[in-house]
Amino acid sequence: MPYFIENLTELNVDEIINIGKNLIVRSATLEEQNKIKSLVSRFGYTPGQEVFFFRYHETKVIDRLDSGGVKMKSRKPEDFRYFVLDETKSTGKYIQSYAKAFLLTEKEYFIPFGFHKMTNPLGSTSIKYSFESELSSHSYYYDKNQIDYDSKTPIDLPKDLTKDDVFQIEKNLQLLDDFDKIKEDFVYINKSLEDFFKLTEISNYSSFKIVSYIACFESLLVNNDFDKLKSIRIQLETKLDLLNNQLEKPIIIADYMKGPDTLTLGKVVGFAYNYRNFIAHGDFVDFEKKLQIFQKVSKNEILLFLRSVLKKVIIYSLLNPQLISDLKKC
Repeated sequence: MPYFIENLTELNVDEIINIGKNLIVRSATLEEQNKIKSLVSRFGYTPGQEVFFFRYHETKVIDRLDSGGVKMKSRKPEDFRYFVLDETKSTGKYIQSYAKAFLLTEKEYFIPFGFHKMTNPLGSTSIKYSFESELSSHSYYYDKNQIDYDSKTPIDLPKDLTKDDVFQIEKNLQLLDDFDKIKEDFVYINKSLEDFFKLTEISNYSSFKIVSYIACFESLLVNNDFDKLKSIRIQLETKLDLLNNQLEKPIIIADYMKGPDTLTLGKVVGFAYNYRNFIAHGDFVDFEKKLQIFQKVSKNEILLFLRSVLKKVIIYSLLNPQLISDLKKC
């Protein structure tokens, strides 16, 4: 079964990229392209306007590529952006294993669905969504089509699948396979991992997205023992700063936002935790007013920051599950 990769922008149509021993990334066939178009056209638009869906989506995609300075130099227009992940031999591997490994990379390649031609006389196509339901794909396309790409260069473009990206994907596949064998022993890490992927169902335009990110951090790091409960914010701040010192590539705040030299990873997440409290306790949602510390930083930029940090912490947790479990108990 081939799996559609939404984000590739600069691969040559004749190029085949090997991932491990059994996976390849290749250009979609004409038949696959037509099936992808028919599915993509369904996401994020008003019912009753189906005849315009794909044309509108295609225009939006071209606009964001052009305004982001990404040129389709290696492809003909008719081959526009349609690449698939495929197996050289069928393994019956669950589609989410591939989709999760791609999503955990730094660039976050999104795999919305897989499809294959049935063996029945009608030759129909079977569709399998990558993240439990098509809601994840709806949210993804909705968010992409709401961004004003003329205002600034999108930070997620271009995505050109380098050797380092392939290495990350292979590493993530192995980490996920290894952790699956011991996940019953590390239930909070497993919960955070599964919740992270469920977050694709929530649009970035929902105020509850930040609440959900913080919940994942809490599952991984916060000790909720009522006999010795410390401030959740203090736990998050101290433990994230401790973890940041252990990462192979520590997170540098200045790469994401401007601020005083004293602004640490823990403090930024701590401020976001306060914002989460306003939402969770029924207060009015005003990002700029509630979080004045983030001057000239948008809510979407904070979301991207939290997501980047959470991915790094999750990957570290998969590598060091016992250490994270011990840290949570502190």
